[in-house]
Amino acid sequence: MSKKDIEAVLARGVDLLDRFLPLKSWIYFPVLNAVCVWAVRRVFDYRERILAWQVWLDPEFVRTKPDEFVLDFFHGHAALRREYAAELDRGDLRVLRAAFPALYSVVGLGDAFLQALFKTELEAADYRPDQGPGRPRAVHPSRSMRRRRPGFAARAVALALVLVFSVSCLTHLARAKRHYAAAQELARASQAGQAVAHMKRALEEAVRECRRRPSSQSFTVRGLAEASLSRWREAEASFLQAFALGFTDGEAWASDSALAGLAASFEGLGLETPALRIWAQLADKSDFKPALLVAAERRTNLVLARAVALDPDEKSRTLAALLKTLDRLLDRDFACGLYHYLHAQVDGHIGDLRRSYEESVMAHELGLPSEKIGRDNDNQLVYCYVRLCASLLPADRDALAAAQARWAAKWGWRDDRTPAWKKE
Repeated sequence: MSKKDIEAVLARGVDLLDRFLPLKSWIYFPVLNAVCVWAVRRVFDYRERILAWQVWLDPEFVRTKPDEFVLDFFHGHAALRREYAAELDRGDLRVLRAAFPALYSVVGLGDAFLQALFKTELEAADYRPDQGPGRPRAVHPSRSMRRRRPGFAARAVALALVLVFSVSCLTHLARAKRHYAAAQELARASQAGQAVAHMKRALEEAVRECRRRPSSQSFTVRGLAEASLSRWREAEASFLQAFALGFTDGEAWASDSALAGLAASFEGLGLETPALRIWAQLADKSDFKPALLVAAERRTNLVLARAVALDPDEKSRTLAALLKTLDRLLDRDFACGLYHYLHAQVDGHIGDLRRSYEESVMAHELGLPSEKIGRDNDNQLVYCYVRLCASLLPADRDALAAAQARWAAKWGWRDDRTPAWKKE
């Protein structure tokens, strides 16, 4: 290389440096260094906060009830008693059990969303259950670029802002988790319509995140939203993809949430045996409490549903094993209201009404995860109380009635058999 070529290269280098480092720009270095360091830290802090935000499935109420509870439900509502008089007279539990799940949610639990949805049928006393696009976002015109070259400080600040907004792909995950959490809160308060809307938004954001930056967490959130919307096949694929991508050591909670979601997907697809194995594994080994709660509830629901068709001896052994599992969970966390609620449900199936009543009272006192579970617990409590009063000796009956009156006054019930949420 000749002397002139070297001089030309140096001249181009000086010109290039002059573009990025104008004269006296060094005086900005301390400030710009602080800005860049702040921006980089902001990116990583934001990412860590989003990834640490835990999401999970919520437990539901126990849908399988004893035969006596089902009969009591139909006898206890005048309209249902009239509609199903023939079935009640001949004790046709097959028909009554088939109609019970749909009617119990609407009539027994007073679900406002379902009552509005089936308003026409309810007004017509029809108690025989039968066996788009969003508004485009406005596009704002882009602003014209100025012709003059920005200064060094402006370019450095722009670099810092680019670092901050480089987490834009993560905002989809943050929005997905935010909408998912909002949907859960609304569902717990029995506001199903708004909950479904938020869950659909959560799914949309999770799908965008999976396309831009696929990760185990993004597919987990996507799967949880799909499972909550009963899109079982899609949910199964999302959870399997989450496991294929792998979870880090600090994401044990996400792994358990994905495993619970996969079990729910199997259950929704009718694959109850593998679902039951997963629920049992989570109930026995998980340290992530939300996953433990949903596993305990789903396992109890599945075992009770299967036990209905068993012969008496096998049913007794199955329910005894289930009670041992719930006793172990209570030993781990006696202050968990859901475990007492589940215990009360199983006690009702084996006919131990005294224990079921006591566990229901304990569950009410300790608190339950959702309003719907709380209402179901109240129904179980009243069912046991009424049947106990009919079977106890006068002295014991009076003592039980006095205790129930105190609980009813404390909870704000209208009387010892009518919770505040229940209509006259």
